[in-house]
Amino acid sequence: GSNGTFDANGNNITVAGTTTLNRPSGTFLASTGALTFNGAVTLSNGTFTGSTGTVDVNSNLAINAGTFTAPSGTLSISGNFTHSGGTFSHNNGTVVLDGGSQTLSGTSTFKNLSKTAFSTLTFPAGQTQTVTGTLTLQGPSAGSPGFLRSSSSGSQWNISAQGSTTIKFIDVQDAQNLNATGLEFLDSVDSGNNTNLLFTVTPAPAAALPPPLPPAVFLPPPLPPASTITVQTSPLPAYQPPPPPPGSQPPPADSALPPPSSGDNSPGDSSAPQNPSGQPEGDGSGGGDGGPGGAAEDNEQKSEAPKEEENSEGQKEEKKEEAKKEEKEEKKEESEEKKESDEKTEKGEEESRKDMAYRESPWQFFGSDRVQNFKTEVQVQEGSVEIRPYHADGTLSEQGVLVPENTASSAKWNQPPEAPKTWG
Repeated sequence: GSNGTFDANGNNITVAGTTTLNRPSGTFLASTGALTFNGAVTLSNGTFTGSTGTVDVNSNLAINAGTFTAPSGTLSISGNFTHSGGTFSHNNGTVVLDGGSQTLSGTSTFKNLSKTAFSTLTFPAGQTQTVTGTLTLQGPSAGSPGFLRSSSSGSQWNISAQGSTTIKFIDVQDAQNLNATGLEFLDSVDSGNNTNLLFTVTPAPAAALPPPLPPAVFLPPPLPPASTITVQTSPLPAYQPPPPPPGSQPPPADSALPPPSSGDNSPGDSSAPQNPSGQPEGDGSGGGDGGPGGAAEDNEQKSEAPKEEENSEGQKEEKKEEAKKEEKEEKKEESEEKKESDEKTEKGEEESRKDMAYRESPWQFFGSDRVQNFKTEVQVQEGSVEIRPYHADGTLSEQGVLVPENTASSAKWNQPPEAPKTWG
């Protein structure tokens, strides 16, 4: 108007070209509406006053003189921000740098400063940017960081972040933090000539724990394999029992074993015949003191009675003594003959008993072992069992098989041909 004032009056206004304020008394009132400048905005004199509405400059913003008051909301700048003269008032708002590569010039104080669209942000060497509120600088990623550089490489630029900060994925060089507290750069790159900056690496997220293993199941150790001792024996010839002794009869095949001999004479024992008086029987020619010899002598004495020397008492006594001696010798001979006969009878009965037991029982038991269908002898000696077979002639083999006693009961034997069931 005539006073040099432009009032947006709450309207949304878009300016397609450049905007320049150069009248000393000129005023631009942004009001509550949204203002969009698609061209550059230059304040060379006068006043720009923002309100509660947003101001979006899609190009460069330059403050060379006058007073620029930012809106209390958001001031977005996609180009360079130059503050070479005049006054910049942040009005407790937020300045968003939303361009790719941008440059800050001069010294400015921001309430909140944010840049997340990143390529490179250049700061003026030797000058200070102050942020009293929140500072946010974040590049695309750790592998593709945003760059913070000085307008003069090797010369430091200054930053004073007085509020909270979020700086992440940044490659920074020639920066100096003016605050006593170190400025933290998270997952960022220190490219050198930086002062009072802290570089921190974010801990990798904890890997997901695998699901717990099922509880262990205890399995007992396997049992050792059962051991079996197998003794291989060669088949023996068919067993032939010895012939029965004279005067004895073999027991029937199906009869029980004969009882052992008691040693007493039986009425039918022909080896020691006895008469009812207990004296040996004579030849039937008469009984005297001394048997047949005594009868002959008595006859001789009768026929020769007339002789005087034979009738003497001394001769009679001598003949009696001789008769008694002969009788005693005869009894001794009879006793020895009887003993020999009894031993033969007992041996024959024992052989018959062994043969009967062998023929009648399919198993014979000796000690703790058993042998099938052939005659053996088992001896237990010092923890072992010796098994010795009989030969076909009835003699015991001198060689045997030695088996530990604790396994003898489980030993397995090959079965030889079955022995004959008859005598002979």
